[in-house]
Amino acid sequence: MLDVGFGDKPVTTKALQEALWAVEPSLRVLGVERDLSRVTPLPGVEVRASHFDVLAALGPAVLVRVMNVLRGYREDEAAEIHALLGQAIEDGGLFLEGSTDTEGHVLTVWVVGRRGEELVKEALLLWTDFSHGFSPWLFRDWLPRDLRRQVKPGTAVHALFTEWNVAVEALGPGRSPQERFAQSLGAVTGLQATEWEREQGFVRWVPPALS
Repeated sequence: MLDVGFGDKPVTTKALQEALWAVEPSLRVLGVERDLSRVTPLPGVEVRASHFDVLAALGPAVLVRVMNVLRGYREDEAAEIHALLGQAIEDGGLFLEGSTDTEGHVLTVWVVGRRGEELVKEALLLWTDFSHGFSPWLFRDWLPRDLRRQVKPGTAVHALFTEWNVAVEALGPGRSPQERFAQSLGAVTGLQATEWEREQGFVRWVPPALS
């Protein structure tokens, strides 16, 4: 597993490492960072100096995670970077690319799989811990880089948030943010969540173009 953008405080890498090792203790976790001088060592995790254009040499990996990295790039660079990420995963593997708010209360992630030579955007994962209450629009400013400026009339992601907001408002007052989230999902096209995911603030969006 490759964690790209290891950073100077590997808090999220440590949490991911622990979660993955609970399932598969033999899984190798490799951190990737451009500037090794800012890295705080994490036991059990090797850190390599690398970037997108040479990432494939570190693979093939079953999973690549890239969080809060592409927000510093232009929108038109996202597709090329996604292609490079795809070269670093094995057939049947996944890469996760997305963004969070500063405090980590809101998250959005593309789930992209490699199927032979093809990369398939399988879903957009949305999550919140409800610290900011709940409205579908709270995800807008934290979308992956290639979607962030696409939230405008006529786009699929704008239609998602509009339809979802209508479903939330139709519930009326007197409900907690968690209830507004969970009870609105069934009325929105393309939203999928297990019971556990609903309770934890997770939902997957699979628009028609991805299904």
